[in-house]
Amino acid sequence: MKIDDGTFGYNKDSVLLKNINLKIDMETRTAIVGGNGVGKTTLLKILMGTLEVSDGHIYRHNRLRVSFFT
Repeated sequence: MKIDDGTFGYNKDSVLLKNINLKIDMETRTAIVGGNGVGKTTLLKILMGTLEVSDGHIYRHNRLRVSFFT
């Protein structure tokens, strides 16, 4: 999975995440940690495909499987 220059906001006036550049290989396991309210769940939803970026590009391999534990 790869995200190039991604931007996300629920509307155009309030951008939550900008300049997202991320690359995760097929054998990679990734943990996302951080303080409350910094966008961890929003980023996970973007990675899972539940939310889409408003700008930028997301590339997903057709064999990609995303899962998470809460």
